[in-house]
Order: sequence, then C-alpha cells, then structure tokens
Amino acid sequence: MGGSAIYEIDIGGITKIRVNTQINGTAVREGEKIEIGFDSADCVLLDEDGLRMAR
Repeated sequence: MGGSAIYEIDIGGITKIRVNTQINGTAVREGEKIEIGFDSADCVLLDEDGLRMAR
C-alpha cells in the first residue's frame, strides 16, 4: 500500500534484476510478461554481497 514497488525480474532465466519503481495504476502480478528499459546513468551495480561496485 504505497506509491512504489520493488520487483525482482527474471531475464530469460539467465539473470535477475531488482527494480524499485513508481506504481502508475496497477502493480504487475507475478508471472506477467513486461517490457523494460532504463537509463544506465540511473543504475547502481552491486557485487555478490550487495555492496556498490566502484565506477
């Protein structure tokens, strides 16, 4: 019950990404197919321990 959601998205069974996004209308349900796009300048890369990687 809020204005944002965190999704874990499976990308073709190869890898998963975690996304924090605003909810515009209805939240996506598990198993739904979606299109994603992002600006690399808005991304943060984390290592296996969840720590931010240096640029």
